[in-house]
Amino acid sequence: MRKHPNYGGDILSQSDDPMMEMAREIALCHHEKWDGSGYPYGLKASQIPMSARIVAIVDVFDALTMDRCYVPALPDCVVLSILEDGRGKYICPFITDTSLAISDEMIQLRNTINHHSLKTTALLSF
Repeated sequence: MRKHPNYGGDILSQSDDPMMEMAREIALCHHEKWDGSGYPYGLKASQIPMSARIVAIVDVFDALTMDRCYVPALPDCVVLSILEDGRGKYICPFITDTSLAISDEMIQLRNTINHHSLKTTALLSF
């Protein structure tokens, strides 16, 4: 599990396209933590690329609010509280504040995606 950022970074390093370079940056750094306790490099605060800081909070939100085969989704209010508690510890304070300010939109987007996915799954089952 802890090696998947490196694997993704290696796969994405085959291109010098700027978009692919940003994708590589995200793959490599989305598990870095604001306090330096993350992996794979132990980057801290401003050492973490902004793109990875953004994806990191979205990754946590997605992981906690979506049903997984091994754990059910947590209620939105619990997840928002977890994000708030992580502010400045494992999540960038600015990204946390911004995400919490638009949490209603994040929840709505997640619900829209889920609704669309359910429709697609239902169509594919025929």
